[in-house]
Amino acid sequence: MQTETLANIIFEPLALASECTELFYRSDSPITREGNAYRLVADSTYDFCSYFNMLSIAKWKQYTNVTDFFLHLEIEGSFTLALFAFSADGTKTSLLEKNCIAQKGMLDIAVPQTDACLVGMSITTKGECLVSKASFEGDTTKVVANEVRLAVAMTTFNNERYILPNIALFASLFEGDDELAKNLAVNIVDNGRSLDANVIPDSAREHMQIFPNDNAGGAGGFCRGMMESLSSDFNPTHVLLMDDDVSISPESFRRTFALLKLRSNDYREACVNGAMLRLEKPSLQSEDVAFVRFPGLYGSVKRGFDMTKIIDIAECESTSVEVKNAYGAWWYCCMPASLIAKKGLPLPVFVRCDDVEYGVRLQTKYMTLAGICVWHAGFEGRFKGSVDHYQYVRNFMIMNTIHHACPERLFMLRTKQTFWREISQLCYGNAELILDALEDYLAGPEFLMKADGAQIIKENAQKNEKFVSRAEVEEELNLQLASLLHPRSIAINNDLPAYGNKLTRITMAWNFDPHKLRDSQLTDTPVVLSYNNTSVLDKNTQKSRVVVAYNPEDDTASIRRMDRERYDAIMKRLKDVKKRMKKDGASVKKAWSDAFPYLISQPFWRGYLHLDQ
Repeated sequence: MQTETLANIIFEPLALASECTELFYRSDSPITREGNAYRLVADSTYDFCSYFNMLSIAKWKQYTNVTDFFLHLEIEGSFTLALFAFSADGTKTSLLEKNCIAQKGMLDIAVPQTDACLVGMSITTKGECLVSKASFEGDTTKVVANEVRLAVAMTTFNNERYILPNIALFASLFEGDDELAKNLAVNIVDNGRSLDANVIPDSAREHMQIFPNDNAGGAGGFCRGMMESLSSDFNPTHVLLMDDDVSISPESFRRTFALLKLRSNDYREACVNGAMLRLEKPSLQSEDVAFVRFPGLYGSVKRGFDMTKIIDIAECESTSVEVKNAYGAWWYCCMPASLIAKKGLPLPVFVRCDDVEYGVRLQTKYMTLAGICVWHAGFEGRFKGSVDHYQYVRNFMIMNTIHHACPERLFMLRTKQTFWREISQLCYGNAELILDALEDYLAGPEFLMKADGAQIIKENAQKNEKFVSRAEVEEELNLQLASLLHPRSIAINNDLPAYGNKLTRITMAWNFDPHKLRDSQLTDTPVVLSYNNTSVLDKNTQKSRVVVAYNPEDDTASIRRMDRERYDAIMKRLKDVKKRMKKDGASVKKAWSDAFPYLISQPFWRGYLHLDQ
């Protein structure tokens, strides 16, 4: 019988998840490392029915032609082995229980046929046990394996804190003599030009390279990574795009490699996307595959999950990610080289919407699997108008003009709503950034061809709201923010506030314009709102010349004051933008569509990145 390792059992939790061992196993007794093996305490039960150590058997059947599975153990000692199946709703069923005595032996135990979503195992020791290896294997005797050469393309910008540990991780993968080590290459694109080639260990230099690059943002960095990977003698079958600021388990690469090797013809051009777990709370999964929702919003295919809970793991693994306008975020997105050659390179949008546009363009399937994941910092409290207004609005409009991912009318309605919310809350900088985005979109593709993305980000950052400590604001205004923060001014994870009837909610979301009021109708009593980019002011508090935005994530705040002169200038710009959209909208759309093939081509990018100089 010929077998392939599908998933190794992980006995030693990663350092970042050391306080979250339930991602790996549950036991009242420890597991200690002894050389290359692990010692299990006598008379103890170790439950490996966990996120990293269960076999996603239904997915392996869906993505591959493997139908027969085995648990492989290299173990010494006396123990009772149990196998369990879990349905999509988390219901647990016993599959097998077997008393075993092994003296430095290898056991291959067939997993009984099941329609379950997941299969896991537990070991109850009768004496001390020493485990050298444990893994779930697939019978590949009748499966035609695919040739896989995996090139990693990682982009970094002055982020040695993360990139250096990841270089060490990749180097460790090349120390082995397994199939992955022989079919892996790593290309690091250094947008900050701060890395010395000597950071790569001598033993890994044959497989790893650093490419100094112009700072063209994530889009330019990943594009360079794609180009270098595809033009190399390594001739990869797949390119794996990865952020630099992630932590990862080596097992994620091994499972990705096995999945690519065994995938069926139905998934020949599918991408593999890794889930994002949160660095702050290592058991919480934020997303694996996302999609463009009907009104132009981004949405995760799945809800957030706690991966220490069986029911959450089961729901995650049984939820299909094959949805319209799906995309995989580039913190871990593995795509076929043939698809890149067919569909072209990324758009030169610097940051934000680059992975969204590319995913919508690919129109391919995605594969996800428990244990293929990264840990990445959460995005709460990281809102910046220069990115979340300017980059998002400009880049989404370009994408939507080309791919029609959602109705333009609805996207513009949402953008208009956001603009007036910022105006009504006296956040002029954010309103100006939205107009900047619309104007630069109207400038057409010639603007993007010549744009200095890094300089645009730098200049737009000057319009971002400046926050200081809460204590500083309280001292300046002689108030306590907590006493003025109205509970109805907070709307979390909602497009509309969660109070009042539908008409009231829509009206409140639009916000009336306080600048239309006479000075005699306004007050200087400060109003406080929660800064989360979805908050709206209560209708009884929208008559103040002073608004305080409070960010509870880092206990900072910003004072906004009414400025009628700045408001008048913004309104004039708004009027001009509306005229231009009406007059030139059709011709601008055609220009973007006509220029698209060139913008995603090698000749454009080689010139843009000054690679021929």
